[in-house]
Amino acid sequence: MLLALCALLAYTTAVGQNKTLTFSDSAFVYKVAMDSTSSKGFSDCNVKSITVSNKSDNAVVQTINPDDNIVSCDWVNKDFFVVEDMNFDGKNDFRMLLSQSPGGNMSYAYWLYNPTTRAFERNGAYEDSLATVTFDREKKLVKSYWSSGIQFGTETYKVVKGKLQLIEREMITPEESATGYYTHEVYKLTGGAMKRTAKDRLTEDEVQKLQQP
Repeated sequence: MLLALCALLAYTTAVGQNKTLTFSDSAFVYKVAMDSTSSKGFSDCNVKSITVSNKSDNAVVQTINPDDNIVSCDWVNKDFFVVEDMNFDGKNDFRMLLSQSPGGNMSYAYWLYNPTTRAFERNGAYEDSLATVTFDREKKLVKSYWSSGIQFGTETYKVVKGKLQLIEREMITPEESATGYYTHEVYKLTGGAMKRTAKDRLTEDEVQKLQQP
């Protein structure tokens, strides 16, 4: 379940300053410590540590030192660090933004909570499979939205025994020779393999309607 988050941002704009983002849910407080540097009007942020503490007594339960990561400081105010249940086991996990492409693809590092070890563990499969992502808690589905040049699409996953399983892929590709039409294809998991179940031709207006929530 996605719990209400409290985000407190404290930093200065001077060169070489530290920043701290603090988030909380019903169980933990997450403190994201980072350095910032400025050059030629641009500011870069590097996360040095993520400290997880019990909300009840402020006792530190885990400190994570991520691999080298540098993002624009302009990104830290929105969707930079997200706490929510990302494998539908009833426990919150978290993700941290690593990059954002001009086409809108957002790449995250993921840490999923392991109730056996009582620790957050980085998950490479999520990181490799998902782009701009949403988690449908009611249907227990993960949707990844991506674009690659002029082609774009959606991949839908379900979580099976803690692992992502691709069950549907939708792709939209403009036709060659600038006809103004697009090829729309849908693939679904059938008999253990991804098989094309639909292919049609869409106008630009139909594509825009298809993209609407």
